Amino acid sequence: MAAELFGNHFLVKNHFMSINQDKNIFICSALIDVSEILYQIEQLKNKDYVIIVTNSRYSYNFLCKVIEKKKVIFLNSTLGKNPKNIFLWIKELLIIFYLKILFYNSSAKKVFFYAPIYDLTGCFIVTNIFKNSEIILSNPIFNEGINGYNKVPENSLLHNLYSKFYCMPVHSYNNYRLEIFGGGYIPGLPKEFIDSLFTTGDAISIKKIQKLQQSQYLFEFDNSIIKNKSILLDQGEFDFNGISNFDDIFKKVLKIFDISSVVVKGYYNTESSPFNNYELSRLNLENPIEYYDLTECENIFCVFTSGIGRIPEGKYRKISLLNLFTFKNKNEKKNWKLFMDKIGDDIIYPNSLQELESIVRSDYEI
Repeated sequence: MAAELFGNHFLVKNHFMSINQDKNIFICSALIDVSEILYQIEQLKNKDYVIIVTNSRYSYNFLCKVIEKKKVIFLNSTLGKNPKNIFLWIKELLIIFYLKILFYNSSAKKVFFYAPIYDLTGCFIVTNIFKNSEIILSNPIFNEGINGYNKVPENSLLHNLYSKFYCMPVHSYNNYRLEIFGGGYIPGLPKEFIDSLFTTGDAISIKKIQKLQQSQYLFEFDNSIIKNKSILLDQGEFDFNGISNFDDIFKKVLKIFDISSVVVKGYYNTESSPFNNYELSRLNLENPIEYYDLTECENIFCVFTSGIGRIPEGKYRKISLLNLFTFKNKNEKKNWKLFMDKIGDDIIYPNSLQELESIVRSDYEI
């Protein structure tokens, strides 16, 4: 029953442990945390660590491929996805009990956490389980948390309930991402609480992280399948609902790239794709795109996705099609550009189909 409820490795005998003061804890809230976690592990002299993945099964499965499986704990918390489901509250309560038993009378030297806004299970761990440990917050995420989120005047009823449930203060935040992804206000720890509880870590260059990925964590594959190809990064099925001229422009884009040379790299979090109607070939690569050697391809392009920012510089071009489309809401396009600007400074944004064609036809050096 426990394995069904919490995931395959929630209640595994060898996960019951006593955490000594030399052990480091990493809390992984999303796939985007993984690369920085791997970098931090590499930098630490002490390799005694545990990674707690709170809710992302894909992140858990991927981590188990690149490090020892016994070092990764998957909680499979899903309450935030559907708080109207009473059974998920019971499940979350069992997760809390499990954490208290698992780490009873334990301490850790350092706890690395990346999502003091969004991930309430992770917030519970740092405020209740490891409250006497040093909590390290990544520098860019700290700045994003302070500057990018605005507390709304009154908490929602749900977030007040979260506060009582997790025994910690929870505030409701507004952010430009709500206009992009939709949904209600975002729950998170109070900013003053973050200031007092966390130690701000040094900013880590994305290029240093990418260098580590390329030197130690690349997955082998037959890279002849991408030779002279243009890789299109997939997205969520409904991501383009706010674009009024998507089909017309995208068909013209495919002609510029030559549809026979375009291959789609699937998006891990979707079962269907907005590109399914265009008869495009697909790459059978199940891991994140940045963990493959892409030097044989000519272009990597997308409409808007954070995946393109995590790909290191290379002989290929990195292109976003964002500026080619007309959005029903101008603010949505503006917010996507703001989102994209945060993830990379080596992305090309053509402003017209003619400019895109000049880029693809090698007017831009690779």
